Amino acid sequence: MSSPAFRNVFEPQAERNTSNIEKAGASILKDSFRLSTLFLIGALVQSILFLVLPARYALLPTVILLLHALITTITEVRSPAAWATGTGKHLVPYKVSAQIPNQSYNPSANEPSIFGSTPADKGIVVLHLGLRFNHPLGVLCPGGKEMGEHKKACDERVMAHMESSDDDFGCLGISSWQAVDEGESHSTMLSVYYFRDMDGLNRFAHDAVHRKAWDYYAKEFYTKQTDGVDGWKGRHIGVYHEAFYAPPGMWETIYANMQPTMLGRAMAPVKNQDTGKTEWVGTLVDARHKALRSQWGRMGRSVGDRYPPGAEGGRDGYGTLKGDVGY
Repeated sequence: MSSPAFRNVFEPQAERNTSNIEKAGASILKDSFRLSTLFLIGALVQSILFLVLPARYALLPTVILLLHALITTITEVRSPAAWATGTGKHLVPYKVSAQIPNQSYNPSANEPSIFGSTPADKGIVVLHLGLRFNHPLGVLCPGGKEMGEHKKACDERVMAHMESSDDDFGCLGISSWQAVDEGESHSTMLSVYYFRDMDGLNRFAHDAVHRKAWDYYAKEFYTKQTDGVDGWKGRHIGVYHEAFYAPPGMWETIYANMQPTMLGRAMAPVKNQDTGKTEWVGTLVDARHKALRSQWGRMGRSVGDRYPPGAEGGRDGYGTLKGDVGY
């Protein structure tokens, strides 16, 4: 008897959720400032209010903001479950795993199957693409605004392709992140892309929007680098990328009591065979499925298997799977 298909956590949607990308800009600007700088800005605003308003009114905005923050915090602490599962948060209160859905499904079937029953049955490419501001002003440094706009344009280009009927990038999702281990200002920006294959990644790399971003950086920064006394010229903005290819059976994911994040936040285009329309399906499936209860299981394999699948021993990184982890 064949194993039942994985059960998707979220129902297919007519539109793709892009809120994590759209909200990134304001957060990047705010987090570029030290906490002390934000306090000083607040003190300056309060001083201006004292200059232009009577004393009894000048403190009113501050009091209102403090009361709002206090009441909100008390309400959230008294109802943590409501806060964790509030609008747009979608916390999943059990174990789930990210899997790549089929390219189409039949909702009229007796048991509609958006996913298969074999874990990690498709390969995946992960791209880390980002930049860093090596400057006290962070994103407000010379050229920072322009580089930020080029990075945003790359994200928007990929999203536009995902929503197009002739998508040739094959990107499943994007997440935006900032480093938090850099002291008081978070000046490293990162976008994590998930592609179906290396061909899609290469098409994105040679796309006009990405090329324009690189050409701008090369012209305005890289070619202007100098040594000696003025050795910092052109080096106050850095760029980077990392690319990883995980073939089928060589990756796995697990999330417990989490909102959709990383690959679990990705949404893949899937064709509804009844309507002929493209719908968006989240990658999360219920990990209580028998095949998803352990680390090797989520890779579609078991203890004693060779890895990578079919590989011969004798080389670093190749061998026999030992001691599974059940969680």
